[in-house]
Amino acid sequence: MKKKSTFRWWSQMVYLGEEFCSRQLFRFIPEFV
Repeated sequence: MKKKSTFRWWSQMVYLGEEFCSRQLFRFIPEFV
């Protein structure tokens, strides 16, 4: 694998992870507040 493709895949995974985590947080925040 090339470094560029690996970096692109990694950045995409990180972006998806942050998107998922932020959605989960926004979903659970009203319950705690």
